[in-house]
Amino acid sequence: MEEVIRIKGQKLLNGTVQISGSKNLCVALIPASILARDVVVIHNIPPISDVYNLIEILETLDICVQYHKDTLIIDSSNVKYRDLDMTAMERLRASYYFYSVLLGMYKKLEAKSIGGCRLGERPIDLHIKAFEQLGAKFEIKNNSYYFDGSNLHSGHIVFDKISVGATINAVLLAIQIKGKTIIENAAIEPEITELNKFLIKMGASIEGLGTSTLIIRGGKDLHGTEFYNIPDRIEVGTYALIGAATAKELTIKNVIKEHIQSLLDLFDLLEVNYEIQNKSELIVRKSTIKKGIIVLTAPYPGFPTDLQQPLTSFLSVNEGTSVIIESIYTNRFAHIKELNEMGANINVTNMNIIIHGVKELKGLVVSGKDLRGAASLVLAGLMAKGETVVRGLEYINRGYENMIKKLRKIHANIELGLEDFGEN
Repeated sequence: MEEVIRIKGQKLLNGTVQISGSKNLCVALIPASILARDVVVIHNIPPISDVYNLIEILETLDICVQYHKDTLIIDSSNVKYRDLDMTAMERLRASYYFYSVLLGMYKKLEAKSIGGCRLGERPIDLHIKAFEQLGAKFEIKNNSYYFDGSNLHSGHIVFDKISVGATINAVLLAIQIKGKTIIENAAIEPEITELNKFLIKMGASIEGLGTSTLIIRGGKDLHGTEFYNIPDRIEVGTYALIGAATAKELTIKNVIKEHIQSLLDLFDLLEVNYEIQNKSELIVRKSTIKKGIIVLTAPYPGFPTDLQQPLTSFLSVNEGTSVIIESIYTNRFAHIKELNEMGANINVTNMNIIIHGVKELKGLVVSGKDLRGAASLVLAGLMAKGETVVRGLEYINRGYENMIKKLRKIHANIELGLEDFGEN
């Protein structure tokens, strides 16, 4: 038996959704906290499976963790080295932030390869190059990574292309190394700026926040601190698209407008009915889309690739033809087959998603293959006529806190169920 999501679609939603803390930030804050070798308190941490997997890794390093409501207390004063060979390392891609942390602390590391959603080629070559420019040596043996940090030194890193993960790993290693390190072509996502603020509160010296050039004077003594996680801008975007597709009036609370500006710009072009209220609330109403649009996913401040899949579902019921150019991941298209089975008319050519709008989708059994793809199928189910059964709940639980509960609160006809699909 498999736990699934059952949705009876085309119900007009109404109410308020409270946005949780940022998944993409907290998965960096948690490994980074070890560097304090002290007590760190982080608020607004969502109870998602990625967080629990990171806590499992912390505990194998003899780190004391307390998690109550949305507050995480991490005491790394008795941290011990061990190889990162635990199963939890394979469950999420962000586990690679432990690489830089432990390599800097212990000057060596053996680790299993990382996990996460399968979105095509996602090599860690940019991470490795950054480590090597800071004096590390790297090799692969028997599907494990080996790092030698006995000759770490400050340096000058220029990324060939923008990478959030590589930027974070470079920062986490550089702050541990004495001397001045410059990182150029760094990613400028809000999550990176906030992580740098967190590290500065711990005692690190980092200049250039919010810019593509970071200057780090490493080797400072770090200490414990208290920090508040920002709202999850991808969760905001997901519910904003749900509201634009299905809601009489949906109020989304805990929003930082600047973080979702690319989505709001798109809403303006599509003439979606929305407004910002009280600075941190987004109100969205169901809007009939009568024209197509061309969207390019890009690093921040461009349109986020993490919203490409929900946006594809949203645009599938439309009176126009739209094109989404996916410039980040080579295989973030698994949701399209499922949408087409629901009656959508979508083609993929190279990295271009061509969406010919249809009048409506029809409910059936669909399978989410990754986090945002599964969320996009929930959105499709809310839009569709009849009942939709969405498989892949485990992916949704990686990044969305209580999605079913939040949708029920705004009157969606959605519930958890059990299905026996037999042999896969």
